[in-house]
Formats: sequence, structure tokens, C-alpha cells
Amino acid sequence: MHYGNQDLFNVISNFVPSKFFQDTLAALHTSHKDACIHVEKHFSQPEAKDLLPHYRRALIEDKMRDIARANGFSAAPVLNKTKNASHTEIEVEINSNRVIFTTLSVQNRYDLTKLRKAQFRKTLAETEPWLFNELKGLNDGFYGVILYGANAESKDVVDFAVLAFPSSNCQTWFGHYDLFKLAGDPMKAEFIEDMADPKLRKDIIRKEI
Repeated sequence: MHYGNQDLFNVISNFVPSKFFQDTLAALHTSHKDACIHVEKHFSQPEAKDLLPHYRRALIEDKMRDIARANGFSAAPVLNKTKNASHTEIEVEINSNRVIFTTLSVQNRYDLTKLRKAQFRKTLAETEPWLFNELKGLNDGFYGVILYGANAESKDVVDFAVLAFPSSNCQTWFGHYDLFKLAGDPMKAEFIEDMADPKLRKDIIRKEI
């Protein structure tokens, strides 16, 4: 599923290789699985539940830098405004425009709650008003966020992943594109098959964490 400006979708598809989105989906999948395995192995249920989202985020942020560089993009960890946590910023050039991608775990694919709370995301999004004009010759950057969420029934399974472009006030989306669509159909089929593997799921435990 995707909505927004079809021209922008085509531009993204032309300038960002499908392998970047394939690698991103694979990293989301393995990070969700590996995070569950780690916290279940080393902690009791209450602590495992508390640690899971933080450990999973750390795995994803770290993997995204490697994925970006492997696909020819620059990436670096950047401290937030209060300097108590960092996030990965991936810089992509699209039609001579500087585009920044970050990642964010959310409850559903249209969730804006966390986006409004993060100052660095708001700052990046303030460059957004030009996004759906003619995408050429602009020196200022654009901001896209890769939203992802775990399955409610089993936390080691990715339920959705989308590339979204927020408005400058971070209260709506200008564009919202399914990563499976950007990655191409072969990856979608492979990813869904992997997620259905019963060996990767311990539903009773993972419903709790």
C-alpha cells in the first residue's frame, strides 16, 4: 500500500536502488528476530519486555549504516538535541537534492505520535514544504522516515515497513510508500515466506514481550 505523489515514488525508485530497500527489510526482519532471542535468553520476562524495544532499535540503527554504505550512500550516528541518544542519518542524493532518511518504530503505519516528540525529526521535516514541487535544483534537503512495527501477536515478526515523508509540522504525511513495493515483488514473496517460518516464532512468550 502506498499513497502520495506518484512522481516522487518514481523518482525514489529511479535514484534509490531496490537493493537498499531489500536490505532494509531483511535487516528489520533479522533485528526483530535476534532481539527477541537475546532478551529471552538473558533476562526474565519483565526485564525482557522492558529491554526489547531498546535492544531492537540499537540493532536496526547499527545495521542501517552498513546497509547505506553498501548501497553507495553516506551514513552516520547523530546525537539528539539533549545529547542522551543518537540516531542514524542516511544521506541520499535524489535529482540533485539532499535527502535524509532515518528509521522509527511506531504502533501503526500512519502513527505520528513519536514523530512529534522527537526534535531532530521536526527540524529535518521543516525543510519539507518543497517536497511535492518540481524536484530539481533545490539546495535544501528533504526528510524521509522509514517507519516499521512489530506484529502484535509475535514481536519477532515485522508487521509493516514504509517510507514516509512528514509535513513541516510533523502532523501529517505528504507521501507514504510501502517498502515492499519499493523493494520489488521478489523480496516481498521471500520476506513473507520467512516470517511464516514457525521455527522463528515463540508466540506465547513473545506476546508478553
